[in-house]
Amino acid sequence: MSQCSLLVPTHRDGRHVRASLAHLASFASRDIRVIIADNSELQSKHNFLHDLARRHDNVDVHPHAANIGSTANFLFLLEQAAKSEFVHFCADDDTLTLDCLETSLSIIRQKPGASSVAGHLLALHLDGNCTIENQAFMEDDPTTRMRSWFQPSSWNLPFYSLHRRSLIQPWINLIEGHPMVTPFFDFLFTSSLISQGTLLRHGSGAYLWRADHWDDSARNAQARMNAYQSLGLPKQFMVFFDLHFAVEAASFFLGKHSPVEEKSLRSSCAEAMWEPCLQRFRLTADANEILIREWLNEFPGALMALNALYDERSQPCLELLELFPILLEAFSVKKAKEYQEFQTLNFALQG
Repeated sequence: MSQCSLLVPTHRDGRHVRASLAHLASFASRDIRVIIADNSELQSKHNFLHDLARRHDNVDVHPHAANIGSTANFLFLLEQAAKSEFVHFCADDDTLTLDCLETSLSIIRQKPGASSVAGHLLALHLDGNCTIENQAFMEDDPTTRMRSWFQPSSWNLPFYSLHRRSLIQPWINLIEGHPMVTPFFDFLFTSSLISQGTLLRHGSGAYLWRADHWDDSARNAQARMNAYQSLGLPKQFMVFFDLHFAVEAASFFLGKHSPVEEKSLRSSCAEAMWEPCLQRFRLTADANEILIREWLNEFPGALMALNALYDERSQPCLELLELFPILLEAFSVKKAKEYQEFQTLNFALQG
């Protein structure tokens, strides 16, 4: 079994995408397994991928007959790499150099306390500028690492790094069967790793990340709206995005799938994400106060739950997190019931 799996989720097509996939397939070696999972539903692309697998040893391709969605595709790839010691994701529109990956592998083998190694990350922005986004989180205390990482400018940056596969398992356990997986779950992926070990960095080679989605606030908002609508929730629920984020992060760290073993550290890691999320949510709620009151006018229980969650003195705890399904019920009784059932299981065996 290869020590490292390079995981490539893809759904686009075109000359640039195929060139990128061919480039990544060339990395395959005794130590590096390249696994490509395709959501495009295009037979011509499926044929192209099968040809790549024939031309390269240790390249596995999985063209899905139907688009299974981005989150399910990520989970599928991680399952294929279940026996690999390390994994590295690469998007089909990004560029990774072999020396970047090999240097990360060399470093993490020598650093057992590291959960991840970030290469030389370059972000290509919509305005044509390219910024160096290298960051390291090397503090011994997991809470300090979490607070250092959880800033708007660095949330998503560690995702495209080399990770220890075993440390991703808590995140996998959380979202399998979760009734409300949304676009911010990649942040929970990253938080699982940073809470368990340091994130190191180096400057060899490069990972060129297309930051189009990150730069375009309208596109970002539309992705959130689409995600909630796909869950059967109205587009207005996007107003509660940051509150939902805070609840999910706290539920992760305080629940039975927590990546952190020590109970006191679970609470402090939950607080590290709760506070900035609630600060942003309060600003959004204040700006939309009249609309929110109109939406919740016939649901006094939901309004009471919202007020308790909004409170500036609120701290993440089981009693407070149990209020979120009450708020959710004002928008979807079905989804509120599903979420409450999931939440009950998540906290049933916390230890």
